[in-house]
Amino acid sequence: MLRPVICVVLLVASVGAQSLPPGTPVVVRAVAPQYPDAANQARVSGTVRVEVEVGVDGTVASVKPLSTLPILRESALQAARLWRFQPGIAGRTTLTFIYRLESEGACLQKTLAHFSPPTTIEVGARMLPLRCNHCQPRPVIYEVCN
Repeated sequence: MLRPVICVVLLVASVGAQSLPPGTPVVVRAVAPQYPDAANQARVSGTVRVEVEVGVDGTVASVKPLSTLPILRESALQAARLWRFQPGIAGRTTLTFIYRLESEGACLQKTLAHFSPPTTIEVGARMLPLRCNHCQPRPVIYEVCN
């Protein structure tokens, strides 16, 4: 009897050193979520939007789900807490995490969890562009094969 094999690849994208105007908000670390086992087994897919409050030190001070499926919520919140931003500007931005199921070849299913890079950050009453250079989200892939 063949047993399922689960393959896990974790994404951590980093921004390369680039010359940007001083004070330009930049994502310096982006982390894709893990696909929850319960969601995978229940074949649940969807999108989760999370608002993050960024501290002046560049860490995520707080997270709040904006739209979510309960089974995916904690995974998205955990990933959002791991993001880092260039220190110096405190503000708010929204992260979008995408969970998708696919069937492929001999595999019973392939689950993909990734993110859509944010483009703006709210600082006070202003919206500033948010750079996520080299944040090319590669999905976290879990395969269950025969």
